Amino acid sequence: MRSVRRAFVRGVVTLLPVAVVVVPVVWLYGAVADLPVLPGVASAPLRVTVVAVVAGTLTLSVGYLMRTGVGRWLSGGVDRLMNALVGLRTVYNAAKNSADSLLVGNGRPRGPTKIDAGGDFRISALRTGNRSPAGREIVFLPGAPDVTSGFVVEVDPDRLEEADETTVSLGIRLISCGFSDGDGELRVQRAGIEDLGER
Repeated sequence: MRSVRRAFVRGVVTLLPVAVVVVPVVWLYGAVADLPVLPGVASAPLRVTVVAVVAGTLTLSVGYLMRTGVGRWLSGGVDRLMNALVGLRTVYNAAKNSADSLLVGNGRPRGPTKIDAGGDFRISALRTGNRSPAGREIVFLPGAPDVTSGFVVEVDPDRLEEADETTVSLGIRLISCGFSDGDGELRVQRAGIEDLGER
C-alpha cells in the first residue's frame, strides 16, 4: 500500500504543475476561439491568431499614445474613473502598480538577496527595488512553501548581501522547503539533532 501511495503522490507532483499551466491555456484558447469576431472565418486557430495580433497591436498603440500629452490626459481620466468605483479601485490600483513595478521598474536593484541577521545566519529575501522614506530598502520575505505569502520589511542597505542564485532557484528552494538547491536536485540527508548545530 505504501508503494501505491508513493506512486500516487509522485504522479500528483508531476501532473499538478502541468495541469495548472495547461488548463488555463486551454480555457483561454477556447474562450478566444469562441469570440464572435470574424464570423466568416471557420478556422479556430486563425481566429485566435488574429485576436492575438490585434490585441498586441492595440497594446503597442496604447503604449505609444501614453507617451504623448493626450495619452497622459486620458490615463488620468481613466485613473479618476476607476478610483471613483469603490470596489474596483483597490484591484485596479494594485494591478497598475504591480504591472508598473514589474515591467517598467525604477532602476534600483531587484531580485534575490540575503539579509545578514547576525553571526552566520542569513535570511533569503527578494529586493522590491523600493526604499522607505527613511532610506531603508524594502524587501519581501517569502513564506515556504507558499511563496505568495510572507512579510514586507524595511532593512538597512548595509545588512543586505548579494545572493548567488536566481529568482527561480530561490523560488524552487522555498517551495521545496529547503530540500532543493534550486537546480532540480533534492538533497536530503538524515541528521541527528546533535548534528544540526555543526552545519
